[in-house]
Amino acid sequence: MCKDAFETQRQDFLFYCLFGITKKDTDSDIRIALKACADRAYRDMNRTLDYRYSTSELENKPKGFQIEFDSIKKNYKNAVINTIVNSILDNEKKIIVPNIPNEYNEWHRKLCDDIIQLSKDYPYFEDHLLKKDKFGYSFYYGQAQKWVNMTLKYMIIMGLLNFDEYKECLHVPIDRYIFREILDGKETYKGKAWSRIDYDDYIEIQKIIDSKKSSQSAIEWESEVWLKQAKEENNK
Repeated sequence: MCKDAFETQRQDFLFYCLFGITKKDTDSDIRIALKACADRAYRDMNRTLDYRYSTSELENKPKGFQIEFDSIKKNYKNAVINTIVNSILDNEKKIIVPNIPNEYNEWHRKLCDDIIQLSKDYPYFEDHLLKKDKFGYSFYYGQAQKWVNMTLKYMIIMGLLNFDEYKECLHVPIDRYIFREILDGKETYKGKAWSRIDYDDYIEIQKIIDSKKSSQSAIEWESEVWLKQAKEENNK
C-alpha cells in the first residue's frame, strides 16, 4: 500500500470513529459533514438533559411507548441540528459564520437563544419533551453554548473552518474541565454547574479565560488545558 492510500485510510478510520462518517463523506457534502459535527457535539452534552422519561422509567412502559418516545427524542435532536446547520450554511452551501469578533458574538448568542427557545417549546403528547426544573427552566445557556461551541470545534478538526480566520472569534466550550482550570479546582460557578450557567455567567467566564490565556487565542488555550485536565482525571 502506498503512503497516500494509507493516509486516506488513516483519516477515514479516525473520522469514522469520531463522527460516524469518513473523510470522503465530508468532502462530498458539507451539509452531511456539519450534521455529523453537530451530532457529535450533542453527545458531549446530552447527559445534562432531563428528558420527560429516564431510561429506567421507559423500561416500565409498553414497547410501543418506548419506540415512540425515542422517535420524539431523535426528532428533537435533529431539529436542533438543522437549526445549527442552517445558521452556518447558506442555500449555496457556503459557510456564513462571521469571522469578525463582534459580529461572531452576535451570531453566537442568537443561535444559542434559538436553540433554547426550540428546546423550551418542543412538544410531547403528555407534556414538553424536557422536564422543567424548580426554576421553571428546561434548557440552559450552558447547554446551548456547549452544543454550538463543540460543533465549531469539530468543524476545525474536520478542516471545514479555517482556524487562522476564526481563532480570534471562537469561544471556549465551557465544561467541568474548564471550570477546574479557571476556578482553582472548583466545578461550579456561583454554585452553578457548567450546564446551568446563564448568558451573563457565560460572558463573565469567557472574560476570565481571556485574562488567563496570555498571547494565545482562547481556543488554543482551551485545547491545552482541556487535555491537561482530562489526563489528570483519567490518571486518578
